[in-house]
Amino acid sequence: MSIKWPKKEILFLTSLGICVFLISLFLHDDTLDLTADGKFYSDTARNFLDGNGLTTKAAFPSFIKYSPLTAAGWPPYAPIFFPIVLSLFFLMFGISGSTTIFTSGFFYVLTIPFLYSIAATIFGKKTAILSSLMYIFHPSFVFYANIGMSEPLFIFLIVLATYLAIKTNPNYFYVGLVLCLASI
Repeated sequence: MSIKWPKKEILFLTSLGICVFLISLFLHDDTLDLTADGKFYSDTARNFLDGNGLTTKAAFPSFIKYSPLTAAGWPPYAPIFFPIVLSLFFLMFGISGSTTIFTSGFFYVLTIPFLYSIAATIFGKKTAILSSLMYIFHPSFVFYANIGMSEPLFIFLIVLATYLAIKTNPNYFYVGLVLCLASI
């Protein structure tokens, strides 16, 4: 399948996504607040940069049973890839809660052109615009991008894997690699 990348629509929708993200940050609160998960990822990325590995001093809920991961400072439900990516953003932009939030927002916005291209290739231009608008204005996606969660990265990787799988000459090694990154 030939992938469609119309510049005008993608530029408009990506700009709209940036505006929605920034406006929602402005309306969210006076300060950029992280949730407990956002603080957990931020603390883990900071420790990773300090050479302490993927560890955190965050308290784990009491329902989590003992395992080698929890003994090493890592809860079994938490993704590993997001703190690694977040540590790269910390290197570029400094260690702060704002960097954590803007990392999630970056992947929220980066998903839009790939989502549009997939929908345009399979279903046509009207459906691509509608699906992109539904993604941009979906409250959960905007919320996750605003509080430093790992979901925007996970969604981006799944959409990227789908994009790589439907392009003209797909290389399934890269599809598998992206899916692997999404799962860790």
